[in-house]
Amino acid sequence: PIASDTVWSADTVSVVGDIEIYNDVTLTVTAGTRVEFTGHYTVAVRGQLLAPGTPTAPIYFTSADPSEFAIDHSLTGAWNGIRFDGTAATNDESLLEYCVIEYAKSVRDTALVGPLSLENYSGLRVVNCVIRHNVADYGAALFCIHAAAPQLIGCLITDNYALRGGAALYCLDSYPRLTSCTIVANHDINPEPMDAAAAVLSFISKPQTTGCIFWDNETNFFMGGQFVEAKPFYTTWSDIAGGFAGTGNFDQDPQFTASGEHPFSLEPYSPCVDTGPPDTSALPLPPFDLAGGPRIVSGLIDVGAYESNPATAAPPAVPSMVLLEPNFPNPFNPTTTIRLTLTAPAHVHLAVFDLSGRLITTLHDAVLPPGAHTVSWHGRDARGEPQPSGIYFCRLQTDSGRTGQIKMLLVK
Repeated sequence: PIASDTVWSADTVSVVGDIEIYNDVTLTVTAGTRVEFTGHYTVAVRGQLLAPGTPTAPIYFTSADPSEFAIDHSLTGAWNGIRFDGTAATNDESLLEYCVIEYAKSVRDTALVGPLSLENYSGLRVVNCVIRHNVADYGAALFCIHAAAPQLIGCLITDNYALRGGAALYCLDSYPRLTSCTIVANHDINPEPMDAAAAVLSFISKPQTTGCIFWDNETNFFMGGQFVEAKPFYTTWSDIAGGFAGTGNFDQDPQFTASGEHPFSLEPYSPCVDTGPPDTSALPLPPFDLAGGPRIVSGLIDVGAYESNPATAAPPAVPSMVLLEPNFPNPFNPTTTIRLTLTAPAHVHLAVFDLSGRLITTLHDAVLPPGAHTVSWHGRDARGEPQPSGIYFCRLQTDSGRTGQIKMLLVK
């Protein structure tokens, strides 16, 4: 039991039994600490858990013997996760930041649920964390039940295995919020094709997903797809394999770098670059991404957990373009000019959206030759109706997958 405020600050903390953080008590784990579980032990949080790592000094929650970890029902080489089971809302918010959560396993009679599980608790923020190499019957990375509403922001969720359902997330009667996460290469290995299975398995719930990547998540479910019972209204501005209805969603290869310390970071010409939510003012974004780089660049945000780095090599031989910023004039009333440059012929789609992501009008949708081009918008929608004062976004996309976006202010 942890019955009074406690700090773990060491190279390695060896956990040799179940941990319970009492109500109104805080356990703080300092940056760079490695928490190793010597057996199948649990951290039960009744109070508050603070684990603020940094990009250069992450905190590990891991097994002391990961070589014995296997994708089955055995418990060797595994620990049993961090549980927020009815944690009192009177406690301050718990935080996991720049943490690596790995080699947890919850199967059979060991709670059945993933390395992070919440029941009737919403005061958890998971920021810029890596959740990987975990196994659970349900919700191999995150399990939510009974009005749980945690926030996951800028996280990488990869290589987790659900034996029954929910390769990344399982939620029942809950409201988890995923913002700018990369959920890739997770596996729902329930062998029954008629059993509902997906990366996000949702029942009587409203998981909110904004600016995330869902790619290469495997399932045997006959209907396929990345979600079961997710709502398009709550699923926006995301790159989703197989496509999914919802504002700003698209289905294109994210073009991961597939190398280095962050193999799921983006190539400079990824379709996920600058195509995240156009209005970031209401998003709970940290100042830095998972790799420690700036999270918002020139007012724009990439889809997923990483912001792309500037190109360091010659670009591929596909049409490129520059969407010049700002448009001129800006602010404007009622007409403004958008300028772009092509270095090769390309089919260009140029459209205007309002602050909520609603399509206002399409300005151009045809092939343009190389060179400089201008397109005007007269502040009207596709039916010719004048639009009210406010912020609008002009988004460009070509057949090569290149994208760009600028913010425009209409003032009357």
